[in-house]
Amino acid sequence: MYFLLNLFSAIALLAFGVYMTKKTVISSCGASIGNVLRNVVDSKFKAVLIGLGTTMLVQSSTATSLLVSSFLKKNLLSLGIALAIMLGADLGTAIMARVLTCDLSIVSPILLTLGIFLYLGFADRVKLHLSGGIMLGLGLILLALRLIVQTTQTVTHAELTAVLLKSLTDEITFALILGMILAVICFSSLAAVLLTSLLCTTGAIEVSGALAVVIGANIGSCILEIIGALKQGISAKRVMYGNTLFKIIIGVIALCLLTPIENAEKETSFPLSEFVIWFHVVFNAVICIFMLPCVGLMSKLLYALIPERKVEYDPNTPEHLDVAAYIDPNLALGNAVREVLSLGDFLQQMFSNLGNSIAYKPQEGVSSNDMKNRIRDIAGKISEYLAGVNFDSKKQRRRMNRCLIASADVSECAHIINGMIKRLNKANSNYSASFIPEIRNELGRISSECSSAVNLAVNAFFRNGKEEKQNYIEKKNQCLKLITNFHSNYIGNTHLNAEQDMRFFMILLEILEQYRHICVIFDPLFHKGELKSQEIEMNLTED
Repeated sequence: MYFLLNLFSAIALLAFGVYMTKKTVISSCGASIGNVLRNVVDSKFKAVLIGLGTTMLVQSSTATSLLVSSFLKKNLLSLGIALAIMLGADLGTAIMARVLTCDLSIVSPILLTLGIFLYLGFADRVKLHLSGGIMLGLGLILLALRLIVQTTQTVTHAELTAVLLKSLTDEITFALILGMILAVICFSSLAAVLLTSLLCTTGAIEVSGALAVVIGANIGSCILEIIGALKQGISAKRVMYGNTLFKIIIGVIALCLLTPIENAEKETSFPLSEFVIWFHVVFNAVICIFMLPCVGLMSKLLYALIPERKVEYDPNTPEHLDVAAYIDPNLALGNAVREVLSLGDFLQQMFSNLGNSIAYKPQEGVSSNDMKNRIRDIAGKISEYLAGVNFDSKKQRRRMNRCLIASADVSECAHIINGMIKRLNKANSNYSASFIPEIRNELGRISSECSSAVNLAVNAFFRNGKEEKQNYIEKKNQCLKLITNFHSNYIGNTHLNAEQDMRFFMILLEILEQYRHICVIFDPLFHKGELKSQEIEMNLTED
């Protein structure tokens, strides 16, 4: 029992080291990795290299698979290119297994010492902080591998262990299952292959049994990826199933060639423990070389086996809030921003309904109340989505705050417009005599200008450019002038002759005040000093 506790704690440390490395690498260069993945269009060879390099950086083929799944879901990658990236990712994992199993006992304490110093001592300096996190993660991986070796050394030399292992690995089927179980328990094919290599030093496992365990460990790592893809949609499932089929095909061929491989091992000068690790590298290299030309055929097969499901469109369901993007904060922020833009489209539909109410026309499409509830619900889901992302830099947190402010502003704007439509409907039914065509025309013009100002504000939020902000300010000022002119022409100079007229003009005053509120509601999205300076520049230009 004590042995199992030590082993599982070492495995847990290995998993945390991989997580730490993955998190800090993606935080520091996740945007660059994402841009590189997006730019892979039709070159399968380039896709393999990118998958290999990405996995060697983040120390996890699972992390690469999540990024690939996210881009595939947005149709930024084809299925064939995604499969090629995963072939490179598995090869990168195998190469890193070879590197990390070398004697790096001196490197581990250096990485841990320097890493913890940078990670904790420079929390306010992002680059040094993240560099320390990468060092710390790599140091923990090396330390965990050493602990796994030390923990299992005492047990592997026991006679009972030798008998159990020999009985298990004499049968190839049992050896395959053992490899799968080890990979799933260890959350890593690396740890499973390392344990197999260590057990080979005791002589308890024959060559054929050890190679079968390695093949099983490679297939077992795919089981973890499939489990992770279950919640990521059809596209992610296709990639993971295709990658698993590649490994099963080459795995079956390798099992048929175990005898020649065993003879080759006897002719080499490598000890069995080293041969097992090199076999792990060569196995993944063979998969990459021989399966790369087949990615197109595999794509067609996967589309036939896993067809698209006909999902009814639900406008209340966010389109861009992909949980798989949590692995890259910049990608998750981009998804949230796109969702805010879709809220802006819904808001324009509400402005269209507002214009119909002003013109005394029937409402078209979804009612304003349902649209308001839809915007409110999706804005709440944006907040929940961003709450699940770990932001490491101040820049990312600022972008997150702006995104939350924008979604809240759009939701508030929808609430205001819904109230305006109700007041206008009341005015149409109760005070139609006072609601003369001139007033309707001017209100329609104000509504159109206000809609344009809101659209420009959302566009300025998305692009964050100086020109977009100036366009928003200019349109906002035009709308405010129209409101002021309307007030002076139709309310300030009007003599109220009846109580009915007074109530009607009270409704108009409320509507004008709400138009003013909408015009300035998006100002908190931008720096006040910046907006003020741009307004002064524009006023000087007008003068």
